[in-house]
Amino acid sequence: MPRSEFFHNAFFGGNPYEGFPISDYTLDMQGWGSWSPVFETIIATFRPRLVVEVGSWKGTSAINMVNIAKKHGIEGFTVICIDTWLGSHEHWLERNDPTFFKSLNLKNGYPTLYYQFLANVILSGHADSIVPLPLPSVSAAQVLSTIFRGELQADMIYLDAGHAYEDVIQDIRIYWPLLRQNGVFLGDDYNPGWAGVIRACTEFAHTSMLPIWLSSITSSRIISPIRTGCDWGMMVSGTSTSPICPVLH
Repeated sequence: MPRSEFFHNAFFGGNPYEGFPISDYTLDMQGWGSWSPVFETIIATFRPRLVVEVGSWKGTSAINMVNIAKKHGIEGFTVICIDTWLGSHEHWLERNDPTFFKSLNLKNGYPTLYYQFLANVILSGHADSIVPLPLPSVSAAQVLSTIFRGELQADMIYLDAGHAYEDVIQDIRIYWPLLRQNGVFLGDDYNPGWAGVIRACTEFAHTSMLPIWLSSITSSRIISPIRTGCDWGMMVSGTSTSPICPVLH
């Protein structure tokens, strides 16, 4: 049984892609930072098999990760995508950017992002590797912990959900325990445009006694608390010449 089928049965009692009206949809790969080279660097280096993505939007980053994993011959690679698919406050408030409010594609006042996500996964040929879990992040963490009796440990966790300080610090705290030893925890939007992300990540690093490292892998400023053997660190992928946070010791 493919690992994705195991999760489908655990979450839904069946395959959520079955019977989907795919002929009604076209591929829509709009997203932010989904093609960052940091994904290939991390996947090729650590070769994770189970990824938990918190905040998936239209599934572009998950699809990219599966493509990379298949390129590197990682068998059984699975991404659990956690999202409400209802958008965040900025998607509802920003009406001038077509990638925000318009992308919610409201029908009778309700977003239909989830169906575009399913369509993108199917059209990309990755329904056997990507598992949706349509819940708020806190509820999803509780489901993962309860269904699997605290034994689910992800090789990699990618956080790109709510960007307010309260949301980010809460998500880091509840998902960090789901990361296995030698796993990788990374997130997006660690930049001055998202002060809440910087504050939450820096606070978590400080209170958990994690040093912050800067990397020049990519200019997309991805932050990654990383757990490797006995060494704990927080790796920030930004510009090597323009550090955007202090190094904590």
